[in-house]
Amino acid sequence: MPVIKDTVRNIRKSLVLDFILLIQFASCFFASTYLISYYFNIEKKQVIYQEQMGKNLDWVWPEDDVLQGGLDVLAEAKKCIQDLRNSDQFEYMVASTAGGIYMDAEGWKKHMGDLEIGAFAEGGTNTGFFMDEESGRSWTQSLKSMTVDWNGYQHLNRSLKTGRELEKGDFVRNSRDAVVPIMLGADYAGYFSPGDRIKLMWSAEEVTDCEVVGILEESSNANFSIQTYLDSYIVYPSQDREYNMADGKPIDNEIWHYSKCLRAWIVTEPDMPRNRLTQELNDIMNKYPLLGKLEGQPQTFGTKAFEGELKETVDLIARLVGIWLVFLIFTVLMVLLHKIDVREREYAILLMNGIPYGDVVKSYLLELGIFLFGAVIVTCIWQPVLRENIGEINFTVYYIAMMIVAVAVILAVAWLVLHIRFKRMDLEMLMRRKE
Repeated sequence: MPVIKDTVRNIRKSLVLDFILLIQFASCFFASTYLISYYFNIEKKQVIYQEQMGKNLDWVWPEDDVLQGGLDVLAEAKKCIQDLRNSDQFEYMVASTAGGIYMDAEGWKKHMGDLEIGAFAEGGTNTGFFMDEESGRSWTQSLKSMTVDWNGYQHLNRSLKTGRELEKGDFVRNSRDAVVPIMLGADYAGYFSPGDRIKLMWSAEEVTDCEVVGILEESSNANFSIQTYLDSYIVYPSQDREYNMADGKPIDNEIWHYSKCLRAWIVTEPDMPRNRLTQELNDIMNKYPLLGKLEGQPQTFGTKAFEGELKETVDLIARLVGIWLVFLIFTVLMVLLHKIDVREREYAILLMNGIPYGDVVKSYLLELGIFLFGAVIVTCIWQPVLRENIGEINFTVYYIAMMIVAVAVILAVAWLVLHIRFKRMDLEMLMRRKE
């Protein structure tokens, strides 16, 4: 029947148009959600810039004087750290010699005496993290969402909770046979207490004895691991170099191994522009030739990094998108309402030509289901961007589930409405036939 074929063809054409409109609408909606959430979160975030200062220092000093070269770098590092801490641009700063210059407490005090070792770095730990007590408190207070585990035991919590024995490869240790004081995060409070001796595996042949000197008060699921950032930078002395390891410490109980780089952890306000920060740091670093130029990238632990220049841009874009979104919503709704009215007449033609109302309702619901399924597809497309902003792994599952529930509810309501309306049309046509 030509009338039915033409009607079905018109319905299919409108379905394609509706699907395109839905993709456009959903894309606008999710883009706006992302931008608006970005804008409202920007005020609440602090920026932590991890700057790797210095080149590979293997060639900076003569090979036969590695120890003296390390001490020369320490002398520069001490002055540089003081300059960084005195800069008005930084709220506070923590210096780290990740990748080298590992010392015991006496060695640090000898060379960096006015930069006191705080409670968080008593003795030599494999993080090389040294800070004064005030900065240590500020650091943990500002990042309450992270567990500061000074030895970077990524797998410790998982190992303890599963109850299995520690295995080779569980921990990557940089110190050798010394009894190393360590500070554990609050997540481990139920397993260890200050004074406990624990053995940590470096390899099948090397096991490091550690003594727990304290448990941090802050707890988190963040599994903050400095070790992750150390792996790429660890440099050991040449095998033929004679180090006195009888006591687990090298020559003169000062340097554990020499430095490849110096790192500074600078915490700034969220409106600090990245280019200005880097320039100020470079100005300071240029005074210290051994440390070289900055090679750092912004890193975040428990927070997200936002650059100051972006705030005004995001504000502007969010407002423009909001205006455009309102316009688009009304446009789409008007188009859809018009097309629904047209489509009802098309379906009425099908009914008048003897197609059972049940088949018509199913066809209408199928079209509506395909129409709404586009929202799920768009969710999948936008998911990585949204997850990066919100930071939740289960973001996809949450939104897809929400969309499925929404589709189910809409289909159920649509079925009820269409069932009543098409049933009424069917009854009206049946009464006309009887007349």
